[in-house]
Amino acid sequence: MPWYSKLFINVEVEAEFYQVDNVAVLALAYKNPLLIIAGENYQQAPVTLSRRLFDICQSPSKQLIVVKNASHSTMLDEAKEIVLYQKFLASL
Repeated sequence: MPWYSKLFINVEVEAEFYQVDNVAVLALAYKNPLLIIAGENYQQAPVTLSRRLFDICQSPSKQLIVVKNASHSTMLDEAKEIVLYQKFLASL
């Protein structure tokens, strides 16, 4: 969350939320379909993190889409990525 939003928003999160290790969940327990869409220029969730999560996930049905020159808000601006997203949803 950007620093300036903290002036207007108060988000309270249960302590248990911070205790969940997403890497461990993906590596040991998650077996459902997984789609990760990563924007090449998205700094808050860099592609290296997306690749790491994708690589450790044990799901037999997983897909990683890295969108070139995209940030968080522009990842689905192009028809190509929307088609891939729709194909993934249709496969569920």
